[in-house]
Amino acid sequence: MSHQLAKADEQKLNKGTDPARNTLHAGRGGEHPVPQADRKRRAHLHVPMVRQTRTEKNNMPKALLLSLNLFALAGMAMAQNLVPNGSFEEPPSCVGTPWAYALELAVPWFSPSTGTPDLYTIDSISECGTSLSVDDPINPELFRVPFDGDRFAGFYAFNDGDTLKEYCSVPLLVGLLAGHTYRLRIRYQAYSAFRYAVDQLGALFTQDPISLDGWGMIHMEPQITFSGDPFLNQADDWGVLEGFMVALGGEAFLTIGSFVPNDQVAVGEVSGSNYTSAYYLLDGVELQDITVGVVEQSSGPALTCNGEHISWSGIAPLMQIIIVDACGRMVQRYDRVPMHESIAIPPWLPTGTYIVNAVAEGRVEHLRFFKD
Repeated sequence: MSHQLAKADEQKLNKGTDPARNTLHAGRGGEHPVPQADRKRRAHLHVPMVRQTRTEKNNMPKALLLSLNLFALAGMAMAQNLVPNGSFEEPPSCVGTPWAYALELAVPWFSPSTGTPDLYTIDSISECGTSLSVDDPINPELFRVPFDGDRFAGFYAFNDGDTLKEYCSVPLLVGLLAGHTYRLRIRYQAYSAFRYAVDQLGALFTQDPISLDGWGMIHMEPQITFSGDPFLNQADDWGVLEGFMVALGGEAFLTIGSFVPNDQVAVGEVSGSNYTSAYYLLDGVELQDITVGVVEQSSGPALTCNGEHISWSGIAPLMQIIIVDACGRMVQRYDRVPMHESIAIPPWLPTGTYIVNAVAEGRVEHLRFFKD
């Protein structure tokens, strides 16, 4: 992404011509030179070239972890959001920073690959990201009001004709606790400056930072998948993505993006833009432990499973039942289960081991079962 389309470039794009075709084209950081004929033109808007060595990229997540003490103090005051700088509002100023438009400005966020996700701001004084103005005489349609504060992030989830994907990663304030249920909320927009929206995005939790030597897809399965109906096509206003996961324990990094290959992802149009990509804006990223304050224990006689049904015979109704697979991904959720009633195990569940997390009477009980 970039600041503004030069008028001449805009006219050439509208005519469907590209004077750079069949020449080597490097991204903003010079990170992925490929023949221009083999990939669609990305909406680069005169962003200065910023080159980082692979060593610098690998060392960045470790260096960013040193700054977490500051965010931890703020996080403890609220005792809620485990994502530091979830609205990308820190630091207050980026004047003099060498990479003027990259996600890394919003410490401790970083790119886990050589892709270059972006940071945007409506505050031109801070120089923290690409400055957007509603009074832009060339491209006023690029302006968006942030969900919270002055900034938001953006990344490519799909690019027609190649394997380009970008991801937004962040170290969590604390490692996740085994057996605890977490709720992730993200405010998003399918940026209508681009043509497409995809049918799903994902959130991946890992114990260690991901470091991908390239700008393609991360070949890991996310614990949380956000699915559209049929597409995640909330454009020109902020929508909400929400998902749940049960931690295996020790997960310390969150990565947001598309985990489906570009030649397999389903896309739908959100605009008539010449830029044949799906590009998403992020703001207000929140991760909360929704089991905080409850006492954990193994299943007692009140919570049972016979392989086909889950039964609860406790005195009070269950507040919630969450079924997760062996990787900690939530596969089914039930709210307000009456006492002395049973729940049928979904027949569509694949064969394997599952864990039931049942919340009732100020505690959470765990039950493991095998689905034939």
